[in-house]
Amino acid sequence: MARCASCGFKPERAIDVVKSRILDKPHAVAVGENGDVIETGRTRAELEAIREQIRSGSPYEFPPDEVAGVSLVYSEFKRITPGRLARDMVKWLAPPVALGLLFALVLLWKR
Repeated sequence: MARCASCGFKPERAIDVVKSRILDKPHAVAVGENGDVIETGRTRAELEAIREQIRSGSPYEFPPDEVAGVSLVYSEFKRITPGRLARDMVKWLAPPVALGLLFALVLLWKR
């Protein structure tokens, strides 16, 4: 991951990556076979308040449930192989591409 533009922190360990995703803009990610949605992130105002809290010397307490959920998303993300990514790309792109080619062939045939 890249270095944080606000504080300069560069997460290296998995737990640091998870926590940095929690202290990011709000976002939602579907996870698991049934597509459960994990929502995480903080609003700009919340992030500014957290920044001031940390600057004053008080550590930010990460919600354990949120850390567990984002950790699950992160571990699933790390298991995605290039082969799986290629298969999923073909699975989702082949039908619209085939339909587009069929449409083009019909248009050319009608000429």
